[in-house]
Amino acid sequence: TEKEFSDVGQIFFGGMHSIYILQPNNEIPVYDKGVAAYNLLNSGGTFDKRDVFKNVSWVFAYPIRDERFPFLASEVEIKVRLQSKYDEQDGNPKFTFNTSDLYAKTNSKEQLNKNLEKIKAVPNPYYAFNEYEQSKLENKIKIINLPAEATISIYTLNGTLIKTIQKRDEVGDEETAVEWDLTNQSNIQIGSGMYLIHIQLPDGQSKVLKWLGIMREIDLETF
Repeated sequence: TEKEFSDVGQIFFGGMHSIYILQPNNEIPVYDKGVAAYNLLNSGGTFDKRDVFKNVSWVFAYPIRDERFPFLASEVEIKVRLQSKYDEQDGNPKFTFNTSDLYAKTNSKEQLNKNLEKIKAVPNPYYAFNEYEQSKLENKIKIINLPAEATISIYTLNGTLIKTIQKRDEVGDEETAVEWDLTNQSNIQIGSGMYLIHIQLPDGQSKVLKWLGIMREIDLETF
């Protein structure tokens, strides 16, 4: 239902009908329109009910109907293109494929070099403001596509070190970016100009970025 409340004010929030998505097994075949699960749930047996619910993969609890969006709508779209005819198993289509060319590669120098190319400072150039900043008093850029550990050193063009940022993420709390508030080690705002950003990784690999920043004048009326 599309109703959130009944005519007398009772809460509906889409009614009381959940959508269950089951993975098939010996008790619950595919493409049977839920007949097997329905029969097991209505058999009265505790073990039959257990066999149904142990195979529940997803639950959509009390969805509210909206004509603009069909049930189970998603922004994710998966397309499978086959070069050969599919097989059949028990009268149902059977497809076989693998993702060997998509898995995460480890200890690959070639992949590391590709990942190094993705490390960037954004925005670049910086013209007085960007969408990361939430107020007139805030200055911020991000260095993105970083691994869990990295040392970021920022230099002027004459080689003077003005800032060092250590990135040391805990396992399970990894971030792919760090923020720089456009200040030096003394927390003083930098001046406009070109800067060099050196990224050093734990395995010895490194990358140097050129970054141009045009700083805005401080608005004294803000204080």
